[in-house]
Amino acid sequence: MRAHLSRSVLVKRRCAVYTRKSSEEGLDQAFNSLDAQREACEAYVLSQKAEGWLLLSDRYDDGGHSGGTLERPALQRLIRDIEAGGIDVVVVYKIDRLSRSLMDFSRLVDVFERHHVTFVSVMRHLLGENFTIAVLDDVLMSVDAGHRREVCTLLKESFTATQFIFTTHDEIWLKHMKSEGLIKGRGFAHFRTWNVDAGPAEWDDRDVWAELSVHLGKNDVRAAAALLRHYLEHFAKEACDRLRASVEFRGDAQFTLGDLLPNATRALGDHFKKAKAAANSWNQVDTIETIAARESAFTDAKTRTGHEQWQINAAVHFNGWADLQKADFEHVVSAFSCLGLRRSAQRFRQDRAIRGFRQGPMHK
Repeated sequence: MRAHLSRSVLVKRRCAVYTRKSSEEGLDQAFNSLDAQREACEAYVLSQKAEGWLLLSDRYDDGGHSGGTLERPALQRLIRDIEAGGIDVVVVYKIDRLSRSLMDFSRLVDVFERHHVTFVSVMRHLLGENFTIAVLDDVLMSVDAGHRREVCTLLKESFTATQFIFTTHDEIWLKHMKSEGLIKGRGFAHFRTWNVDAGPAEWDDRDVWAELSVHLGKNDVRAAAALLRHYLEHFAKEACDRLRASVEFRGDAQFTLGDLLPNATRALGDHFKKAKAAANSWNQVDTIETIAARESAFTDAKTRTGHEQWQINAAVHFNGWADLQKADFEHVVSAFSCLGLRRSAQRFRQDRAIRGFRQGPMHK
């Protein structure tokens, strides 16, 4: 009897490398970013030679084309060659080289699946289990509102061992990530400026008031006015959120100071009244006097700032400040300082303690 030895046939897998660079800067160099991407991808394809991977000679390079659109010459040519049946594997250096748009990426994946094409991101394969940290710099801004929940679920379930650092200018997106549990507790920072020389500057009341003093010391009222306005916008949002102030809804979340600060001060005034009533019901004289003194100072500060005027004319206190003289604007800064913004965090904690009176027993 003659034995028949079967030998598995190695199936050839035709591999196309796709590269992209958003700008044309540096593309005239002898070895540029596209060359570096292709070199890494070619090395990976070569490492899979035993699996039948074969590098195609055609180059699919998109230099100077954004990843936010599919209208790229080399990418369109790649899609046509896939549809013609000439490609089995598409290799890129990183996923964002293929697309920075979640919807466009989904469309490309559909093309790959319909034509049985394998997609490989070299960095993801090389890192393997060592893929423990990733920075998504405004990448999530391209995710439309209808798919944000799915993206949050994907990141939480498929990348459980990965630490993500997200950056976004969309505060609604930030709140969505917090509500979905993607960002926990105070695991975020709100930066007001970020430059190469000084790095990021977080919203911190101590830094802001010190910086205001520096601007005024240089007699730079315009810079001081802009800083105070931006800080008040930030503070007013935090105040409304923590005091649960009633604010008219805006779909774009672009609230002006007049939309926020008056509502926050009214909410805090209501808390003072309720706190006095609660303390009075328990005959806590010392507490009543403390709250009354604080309420009086708060009322005086509101009068000095004239903050209610923002609801009448939002431009009055915005641009008018920049035209003031130093001596006049110092009074504006002093008024808002007296309003309690210098110790905002401490005030909010104290307000919570005041509200705690209402949570005591109902019977004496």
